[in-house]
Amino acid sequence: MRRRFASKSRKSANTTRFSDVSPPPQGGGLGRGRGSAPGSFTNVGFLAGVGFEFDSRCVVSEDLDLDGRPDLILTEQKLGEPGRLHVVKNVWPTKNHWIGVRLHDTPGRSVEGARITISSCGRSQTALIVSGDSYRSQHSPSRVFGIGKTRIIEFVEVRWADGTVQRIEKPPLDRYLDVFP
Repeated sequence: MRRRFASKSRKSANTTRFSDVSPPPQGGGLGRGRGSAPGSFTNVGFLAGVGFEFDSRCVVSEDLDLDGRPDLILTEQKLGEPGRLHVVKNVWPTKNHWIGVRLHDTPGRSVEGARITISSCGRSQTALIVSGDSYRSQHSPSRVFGIGKTRIIEFVEVRWADGTVQRIEKPPLDRYLDVFP
């Protein structure tokens, strides 16, 4: 999946647009692909404006403007200083479709451990809801699924941690669904 990012921080008021970058299949950094073999991605984070020289361990991916393109939020750490917040806005132009799913807690039922599956054109995508898979960071209970040029999603299914299943047939595209248990 290719993305274009604009980087804006308190250090700089400049916004820069980048193209032809994608996250590597595993490991850190932002990569440009040359194939699927190990080592076939080149770290281009600095070229894309998201390879900062500072210590940035706290990273969260979140669709801040609800446009279906995940943005990045990270903190800059310096010994003895308060952290500085950076937002890297995804501005990749696309005409592809997507669907977002936001899960909501209710008393006695947490969203933690819920599994969201979508099915589109006979293919499925699944995402697990976890709160903290990044150092000192907590993620929202929302997930975005890209479906390309496809115009129909057969269903969205949420399997809650207690085994309860909710299914939404033929949901609308290019927007978020709010799901309550």
